[in-house]
Amino acid sequence: MGGVSPLIINGEDMEENKVAEIEPKLGDTIPESWLKEAESIVKQGYKPIRVKEFRGKDETELYIHNLNAGVEGLATDAYGRVFNRLIKEPDYMTKNQLEDVLKSKNIWGEKEEKLIEQYKEEMREIEFQVAKMRQKGKYNKDSMIRLRESWTKHRGLVNELLSKKSSLLSNSVESRAEEEEVKVKLSHCVKYPDGTRVWNSIEELNQETDRLNLVKLLSEAIYFWSGLTQEIINDLPVKILFGGEEEKSEN
Repeated sequence: MGGVSPLIINGEDMEENKVAEIEPKLGDTIPESWLKEAESIVKQGYKPIRVKEFRGKDETELYIHNLNAGVEGLATDAYGRVFNRLIKEPDYMTKNQLEDVLKSKNIWGEKEEKLIEQYKEEMREIEFQVAKMRQKGKYNKDSMIRLRESWTKHRGLVNELLSKKSSLLSNSVESRAEEEEVKVKLSHCVKYPDGTRVWNSIEELNQETDRLNLVKLLSEAIYFWSGLTQEIINDLPVKILFGGEEEKSEN
């Protein structure tokens, strides 16, 4: 989930103000407004999302609704059905079995796992350097910026490797069951402002040709259902780590 995403608040696309609102800068404080906005959205029960060029319209507003017990139950049932069916089929493997195959073919194994840990350790080292600089009361602005850039780069490398691993395991029994579970949730919880569902069934969702907007809606839904927004997940760690007061820096 690396990168900077457009900030959408109350249905308004803040793309033009993306740098000012989202891009972490030295001197930024922790954005309490983001936390309040996320809390407000979760409380209202849905999050408005603007999608472009969707089903013949230049721009369409859709709502991602909160999960309820009924939808959760349907999703759990769907997971169980797919898992119980695929676990009996010889062409499918569990994640553990698939990991063993990937390791035997030198596609993914200890080397890649160690690389992820290496990048994480280097990120922790950067965090330690930042902490030491801040303890001094003043720090060199350019040095802080370089550390921030290095930390962000390392986070991108970790996310890239984790994404690759997830892709390699996507055909496992568990992953296929999880995919069906999410489809149930998405088909029931993504609606037009008038309350009608965008997809009335998983079959309709599977036939959706606009894959780009489908991926966007899926990503936003997962973050929303976790109680946060994509902007907070992506950028708040950088602001917490590198935010500070400009007057403390030494040019």
